[in-house]
Amino acid sequence: AARCGQTIQRSKQAIIAAIDLTNSQAGHEFVSAELRLAAQCVGEVTGEVYNEDILDRVFGRFCIGK
Repeated sequence: AARCGQTIQRSKQAIIAAIDLTNSQAGHEFVSAELRLAAQCVGEVTGEVYNEDILDRVFGRFCIGK
């Protein structure tokens, strides 16, 4: 349970970092890296990770090259 709590805390920190990066208009690649970390942490707790599918949906509307 302690390990799961620590992993969820890491996920929360990554999400907060992603929000901060978005608010400061940082590049999408930095936001994506934080969201990928958050999804990986949640996947560690649940036993499954589908981060590529999640990120494809989130960033499917953005043109990262611009």
